[in-house]
Amino acid sequence: MIFTNCINIYWERQKLRGLYMKIGIIIGSLGFGGAERVTVILSDYWSKHGHSVSIFTTMRRPENEYIVVESIKRIECFSGTKGATIKCLRSNLIKTPQDIVLIMDTPMCAMAVPSLIGLKIPFVVSERSSPATKAIKRSTKIVSHLLMNLASGFVFQTNEAKNYYNRKIQSRSTIIANPLKVEELPTPYFGERERRVVAVGRLIPAKNYPNLIHAFLKFHEDNDDYRLEIYGDGVLKKELTKMINEYNASQFIKLMGSRKSVLEDIKTAAIYVLSSDIEGMPNALIEAMAMGIPCIATDCPSGGSKDLIQDGMNGLLAPVRNSDVLANSLSRYVEDDNLSRMVSMNSIKVRDKLDINIIGEKWIRYFESIVHREGKNNEKHRIK
Repeated sequence: MIFTNCINIYWERQKLRGLYMKIGIIIGSLGFGGAERVTVILSDYWSKHGHSVSIFTTMRRPENEYIVVESIKRIECFSGTKGATIKCLRSNLIKTPQDIVLIMDTPMCAMAVPSLIGLKIPFVVSERSSPATKAIKRSTKIVSHLLMNLASGFVFQTNEAKNYYNRKIQSRSTIIANPLKVEELPTPYFGERERRVVAVGRLIPAKNYPNLIHAFLKFHEDNDDYRLEIYGDGVLKKELTKMINEYNASQFIKLMGSRKSVLEDIKTAAIYVLSSDIEGMPNALIEAMAMGIPCIATDCPSGGSKDLIQDGMNGLLAPVRNSDVLANSLSRYVEDDNLSRMVSMNSIKVRDKLDINIIGEKWIRYFESIVHREGKNNEKHRIK
C-alpha cells in the first residue's frame, strides 16, 4: 500500500508543471562528438525544466570538451581498468540514486549495465551510430549486445538503426531525432550566397573527406570561382593536407580547423556537403539545413540523411563513395537558382520539427512511461 501511494503521488507530481525526475546519463566522455553534444543539449534542457541531471563519464577527460551548466552534476569514473571503472560507477550510482539511467551508445553497455545490476534502477540504451557498420572490437560488440537486452527501453535515431535489432528490442523502443537549439542558431540567410562549398566535422575516416575533395576537383573544372572549406580537426589533417597539395589545390581547397564561430562562418555559403560513409543523425547537417544552406548529403547508414532530406525538395541525396554523383549534385545547385531557393526555404522547416522543446519533451515522456511501467511491474512482484 505504501509503495502504491508513493507511485500515485509521483504521477500526480508529473501532471503538474513542476514535474521532477532524477536522470543519470552514462557516457564515455564529453569530448567533441555527436553523442556528446546531444548529451549536453538534452541535459541542459532537462535541468532548466526542473529535472536533476547527473552525467557519469568513464574515460579520461579530454583536452577539449563540451561544458555543462553548474546545475548538472558531473561525476568522473575513469579508474584505469574496466573493473575499477564499473566499481566506481556502481558506487556513485548508489550514492546518487536515479529515477532512470540513460546509457549513451551501445558499446557503453559493457561497463554501464554491470554497474546497474541489482540496483533496481530502470535504464534506457540509446544507439548513437550505425549498428551494422560500427567500428568496435568484436568482443565488445558481443558483450554489449547481450547486456543491452536487460534494458527497460531503447531509443534510436532512425528506423534503419532500429530495424537492425531483434523484435524484442524493437518492441520496447522509440525513435527520437537529435535536438536543435534554435535560439543559438544564426537566423536563416536569404541574400546572395558566396561561392563557397562548406563541410563541418571531425577529420576522421568515417567522414570520407577524400571523396568530397575528389568530387569538388571535378566540379571545379567548370566552376573555378568556387572554393571548398572544410571545418574541423582530427587525425587525418596531415593526410588531407598532403592530398590537397598533391592536387595543387591549396588555393581553393582549405582546411579551416575548429572554430567556435563556425555557424556564423558558414551561413552565407552556397552549398553545404556531408560526405560521410556512416552517420547516426548528423548534427552539423541539421544546423546547416536550419540556416537555409542548400545541402547535399550521402545516403549513408544508419539512415539519418534520408530521414532529414527529401531528395530534390529540401536537399539532395547522393550515394556513398560516389564522387561523380556528388560533383553533379554540386553542379545542379549552381546551374539552377530556383532549385537552390526552393531547397533553402524548405530546409529551414527542420527548425520547427527538431526544436529542443519538442525533442526534449519526447525524451521525458518516454522516460515517464518506462518509470511508470517498471513501477507497476515492481508492485506486482511485491504483491506476489
